[in-house]
Amino acid sequence: MRTFTSSIGVNGPIVRVEIGYPRATELSLRRQGRPILAPLVLDALVDTGADTTIIDHGLLTPFVREAMSLHAIVYMNAPGVGGLCIRPQFVVGLRIPHPSGNYRFDLLLHETPVVEHALGSPGYQVLIGRDILSRCVFTFDGPANTFTLGY
Repeated sequence: MRTFTSSIGVNGPIVRVEIGYPRATELSLRRQGRPILAPLVLDALVDTGADTTIIDHGLLTPFVREAMSLHAIVYMNAPGVGGLCIRPQFVVGLRIPHPSGNYRFDLLLHETPVVEHALGSPGYQVLIGRDILSRCVFTFDGPANTFTLGY
C-alpha cells in the first residue's frame, strides 16, 4: 500500500489532483491526431461526508468543447452545497500525485465519474467523496493536525 501524510490546513485535508480526459477518450484523440488538453491541476478537499466526487462548475468546459461527453444527469444530495439537486456527471481521468514526486506512487483512476456543481469555495475546486475514498484508507489525526491517505 502506498501512503502519504500531510498537515491539515485551514480548509481541511487538502490534496492536489489532476483531472483530464478519461483514458478511452484520450486514446481516441491520439489515434485521430488531435491535440490533448493538459490536465487541470486543482486543490481537492477530502470530504468523508460527500457521497460523490464533485468538481466546481465550469472547470470541465474546455474538455467538453473538445471531446468529453456528458455521462449522465444525476440526483445529488449535497447539504453543504445546496441540498438535493439535479446535476451533470462526467467521466474523467483523475490522478492524485504522490507528494514525493515519484509518479509510480500516484493514485491513478483512469475513468471515474465526477459531478459538476458550484462549490463557491476559494480554498479548493474539488471535493473527493466516498466514491473515491472507498478505494483508500483515510486517517484523520486531530491531535497531530495531520491526515494520512493510503491506497
